[in-house]
Amino acid sequence: MKRICVLLLLLTFTFSLVACGGGGGSESAVPIIKEATGLDDGDAERLYELVVDSGFKGTLKEVEVRSAADDSPVYRFRADSSIRDVYVGSAALGTENADWSKIGTTGGDIMHDGFIGFRLIDGSDLPTTLFGALYIGGFVVCIAAGYLLGSINTAIILSHVKYGADIRSSGSGNAGMTNVLRTYGAGSAGVTLAGDATKTLIAYIVGTLIFGIRGAYFACFMCVVGHIFPIYYKFKGGKGIVCAGMMILLLDPLAFLIILAVFIIVLIGFKYVSLASIMAAMIYPMAHSWMLPYIPSRIWPGSTAFAVVTAVLVLWRHYPNMKRLLNRTESKIDFAKLFGKKKEKSDGKDKEKEKDKT
Repeated sequence: MKRICVLLLLLTFTFSLVACGGGGGSESAVPIIKEATGLDDGDAERLYELVVDSGFKGTLKEVEVRSAADDSPVYRFRADSSIRDVYVGSAALGTENADWSKIGTTGGDIMHDGFIGFRLIDGSDLPTTLFGALYIGGFVVCIAAGYLLGSINTAIILSHVKYGADIRSSGSGNAGMTNVLRTYGAGSAGVTLAGDATKTLIAYIVGTLIFGIRGAYFACFMCVVGHIFPIYYKFKGGKGIVCAGMMILLLDPLAFLIILAVFIIVLIGFKYVSLASIMAAMIYPMAHSWMLPYIPSRIWPGSTAFAVVTAVLVLWRHYPNMKRLLNRTESKIDFAKLFGKKKEKSDGKDKEKEKDKT
């Protein structure tokens, strides 16, 4: 378990320190801006710095002059994987009375918006029908892929293949890592952890490629839903803790540090996996709100709603555990007994069921 925690911490720091990349050098960009806008060197460099500060990434390839609804100029800055539209409005650039505070920017990039999302941002020439089909179809693929991946339950597959049993007929009856840990030992629990984390990672990659950060939230959340209600196993799965944890690691790496610390402290202090999971779920929306501003590339207006819904879903799945905790009938985890524990093949009909599971 210590090795797993260290690995998760290392992964967290790796994700949080990954550089999003900046724009190309202003020396090569200024001539392109001057030619398109007619600004002098100083204003062209200042405009480029403003665009880069707004999130523009990559080496500037061209600046296209467009018109806004009020006929004021719009400068589209384009790189291989990033776009920014600069709305000049009444800023009066190029004059002594230029008001830079009136300049607005919008845009996107492939890493933030995905391939389809980026195409839609750049797709003013797309027919309305095709635009709508790409928009709706992209989200449908994110949702479906996430759910179908989440429905692949590692605990059930492992128990069938390795032990000739159904994990849902053992222990608490929950198809999750904690039940595998109690029933088959740390080795099998590690495999379950890796399998559930991997399917969430794949869902994240699929969602990101399609619709960037938005697609990743949809795909990862549906992966959690699929784990809890797997279509392949009569909608009876686990409680989604590993999938939710991996989702948070990938989408909210700084918040994950806080949540992981809370989980470990509660688990070591009270020895209840369910209580640690409940506390982690409760802190998630707050940790998300606290830490998200420090990772601008992860900012998306709908992310807070996903954080709240994910937390509520996990808490709802732990309602039976809450009742047992209040009644003081919840089972504690015995680390010394569990780690290194091995169990022979089971017929899946354990007589006694433990009450705690995550």
